[in-house]
Amino acid sequence: AESTSSSEKQSHVYSNRERVLHTWKKSWHDLSQLSHNQDFVGKPQIFCKHRRGCLANAFFGALKNASFGLGIKIVVAVLRSLVSRRLPKFWVTLWDSLRFASFLGTFAFSYKGINCFLRKILHEDNKLNSFIAGCFSGCSILWLDPADRATYSVYLMVRALKIVGDSASQQEWFPSSLKNIQHLDAGVLVLTACQILYCYIMDRSLLPKSYANFLLAAGRKDVRVINALACIGRGETISNLSGLREYCREKGIDWSSVRLVAPVGSSSQSFPLCDIMHPGMGCVQHWLDFAARHMFEYSLRFYIPLNIVSTLIWSRSKFFKDPWGSLKRIVASCMKSALFLSMYCANAWLSQCLARKLGIYSGKVTWLLGGLFAGASIFLEQKSRRMELALYCMTPTIPSLVNATVDWGYFSRPTHLDSMMFAAAMGVIMMAHQNVASMQPTLQSFMKALMGIN
Repeated sequence: AESTSSSEKQSHVYSNRERVLHTWKKSWHDLSQLSHNQDFVGKPQIFCKHRRGCLANAFFGALKNASFGLGIKIVVAVLRSLVSRRLPKFWVTLWDSLRFASFLGTFAFSYKGINCFLRKILHEDNKLNSFIAGCFSGCSILWLDPADRATYSVYLMVRALKIVGDSASQQEWFPSSLKNIQHLDAGVLVLTACQILYCYIMDRSLLPKSYANFLLAAGRKDVRVINALACIGRGETISNLSGLREYCREKGIDWSSVRLVAPVGSSSQSFPLCDIMHPGMGCVQHWLDFAARHMFEYSLRFYIPLNIVSTLIWSRSKFFKDPWGSLKRIVASCMKSALFLSMYCANAWLSQCLARKLGIYSGKVTWLLGGLFAGASIFLEQKSRRMELALYCMTPTIPSLVNATVDWGYFSRPTHLDSMMFAAAMGVIMMAHQNVASMQPTLQSFMKALMGIN
């Protein structure tokens, strides 16, 4: 009996082994015949939704995406030069445009090709195919400059997490109390504002360099003043007092008339209050003046080109069909977005004034009070755009948190983290796109225009 059972076990092992070998042999045979298969080249397979052959679909998709990437980079460079009134550097702009075009073209070719290849080998079309194809196609990010990879990776990872969260909320096991949180978008934006404004004042090195430069431009305050506020918040002596005197001389502020008060937790160094931040104005007057000037001198100049480009790319058919109605929508969108950005910055500075007046100014207060004041401006935006803005602000927030934990010594930064994040994010996004899962309208329109039907 024992010999019979052992022989049965052995035969079962051999049958499993033979089944695996047969599967691998069949897959290898299909792989070897793929280059000679006219159906794969000349016409789509049974699982494919595109009309051309698989290789032709991949090639024309790459050509379309590369042309789109090249065009959009050139248009953005021209609009940026018109706003800044500076001519762009030709060779730098051309090289940057070609790299971006190669990035989009390579991604489209590799995704479409790998997806069709997996259908051919596995003889089925499932979600795993599009996920694997999206992950492998993520290697195309290596075309981009290393300084830009983190921005794209985190931006798309946030969108991927949103897709995963939306999919999970539709499941039965998901708690019903978490499915319909009324002001989730505002809560997310407030949390991101807390971290972003803290880094902006206390330690800008934690933020991505491009976003830190954006904050310096949008904040419209001199770096020497911001650095002095950082020293005050940390309870340290102002390291560049001569720089503040030079700033006062440039702005026509009488240094001898500036009121000096001892900082919180320190009696060794005095620091200037609102006399330097907004000389000749009260705090509320400065808040109103700053918001009005910011809107017409910065925010509108920032949002008008952005709205024009997005309209021409995603809604050009509606624009040419109803130009007057489209123009009114563009104006209304620009005004609301500009008002949001202006009040975001103005409220942030108002919180600084309030904290100093109350004598509680510190790094922790900057994190909490600045985020609450600035984040409240989200209610000026349309409800449909609030989550998009919150997710956009998550993009610099995540790298700042990672950089902070690395600086604190909790873990070391892994190599090629941005590339791995991009690959994982594109796997999730392409799986959602291919299987018509719930995505944000902006991202869904973008992916549909770029990738089409596969």
